[in-house]
Amino acid sequence: MFTQLREALEWRGPMPETAALRRNLEDNAARRYGKFAGDTARLVPEERERLEAAAKRLDPAVRVACISAPQGIFASSSVCAPDDALEFFEGAFAVAEIEAGRNADPVASEIWSAKGERAYRRQEPEGDGSPGEWMLAYAAPVIDGYLPVDMQSPATQGQIPGVDCGADPISEDEQHDIFTLLGRSHALIEEGAPQARQFLEDFARVIVARNSAADPGFHSAGARLTAGRMVMTNPLFARDKPELVTDGLVHESIHCAIDHCEFVRPILNVVQTDATIVSPWTGKLLDLNTFIHASFVWYGLVNFWTRATERVVNPTAGACEMLATAQRGFSVSRPGELIAPFEDLLNPDVVQAVNQMKVAA
Repeated sequence: MFTQLREALEWRGPMPETAALRRNLEDNAARRYGKFAGDTARLVPEERERLEAAAKRLDPAVRVACISAPQGIFASSSVCAPDDALEFFEGAFAVAEIEAGRNADPVASEIWSAKGERAYRRQEPEGDGSPGEWMLAYAAPVIDGYLPVDMQSPATQGQIPGVDCGADPISEDEQHDIFTLLGRSHALIEEGAPQARQFLEDFARVIVARNSAADPGFHSAGARLTAGRMVMTNPLFARDKPELVTDGLVHESIHCAIDHCEFVRPILNVVQTDATIVSPWTGKLLDLNTFIHASFVWYGLVNFWTRATERVVNPTAGACEMLATAQRGFSVSRPGELIAPFEDLLNPDVVQAVNQMKVAA
């Protein structure tokens, strides 16, 4: 699996078993949701019955799509506050009912879809006392027909695993500019390596864009607990550097793929280790799991930017800069050599994959 991922990151063909990885993620999410829904410490009987009834009204495939959405995986976890989890699932299930042409009667007056790309708001009650109709209040823009850009949902504005900074409001003009920038950066992915664009569609579910005054610049992030969600913080800081945003999208899509793989088999054979490695790309001291993630990410990026710069006569300065950054660590040392002292702590498939990471000088 990890050796297949390593091969896919050369961008010559699709990753095999993509459908199987998605099914496994969905099965894992369903088990986690079942544990959450049956947890008497997190839900009182009335809440549990209400949620169970809403879930049963959905087509099984639609229910699984809600539960296995990035925020759905997080909501089922013990990290998420029970009230927030209940609000998310009730809203996601209700939106799915509305969009299937049926009535929904959740507690909240505003509800959000599982991926945060649509919101519905209940109109004022009719004069005869009947509840008001649900009206579409927000629809996020979508890149290339498959990748929504969420800039408003409660999940976007709230706690995001792997992202420590807060979220500030984004004006309508800024939302337009962010979507334009992300769309341009996404187009550069297909121009640079069409297989990378397909990889994004296979593993990324939603882009979350956030502004944060607490953060000094643009950066991307994600977390296994929200597999498939790519967070772009302060993207307009890079409005004149679309290649930097492109790099961030490819970067996070690789993390998303690794997250899918780790739901099948973890990178580490042990629950915990103090093993660390200094990153040859950034100089930062990384724990072993993070270093493995970084190795796959940088391997995918060096191959992407190599292909992107070779496909045009005059590559942009930004593309050349991204390529040089990705090459830097591989020119210092090979990842396989750095993990050699810790091979007994690692999944053998991971060891094999990392040892196969060879980059031409």
